[in-house]
Amino acid sequence: MNIKSKTIAGLILIAAFVTTIAVIVLLNPNVSVAPTQTATTTSPVATSTATSTSAPAPKANLLLGTIIGTVKLGPTCPVMRIPPDPACADKPYQTRLILTSSDGSRTITNFSSDTRGEFKIKVLPGDYLIRSDNSQSMLPRCSVNGTITVKANKETETTVYCDTGIR
Repeated sequence: MNIKSKTIAGLILIAAFVTTIAVIVLLNPNVSVAPTQTATTTSPVATSTATSTSAPAPKANLLLGTIIGTVKLGPTCPVMRIPPDPACADKPYQTRLILTSSDGSRTITNFSSDTRGEFKIKVLPGDYLIRSDNSQSMLPRCSVNGTITVKANKETETTVYCDTGIR
């Protein structure tokens, strides 16, 4: 292999590396890359690590919005009373949820609320629905009241209600 061939092969490898880094940064909201910095991200599915010595790339997080929410489980008593019984109030609920496109046809991501019923996810701007991950049982059935609209660099608050089926 002559020097010209080696140079071309080297340039192709560099271009492939830079393209790979660009794809990782643009598709993964948890990654940002600056010159000579190592960026690492961990998700439930995979872990990615990338190192760059090129010019600074724009942070992918600048394109994202955040959904901050609480999951409530109720009713917790068989008969609602007037005045309401505080012991029967909806309770925070830890569960698995699914974020879908606004028409429900595409799953965007699966995520969980914590023991306080709280969650926080970063997504591209757009309209979404949240529903139960009913892979184990039909109840409780969880959903938001309407579509969630997310804007870049903004936080959108929502409450997910999970119906116990108690009447």
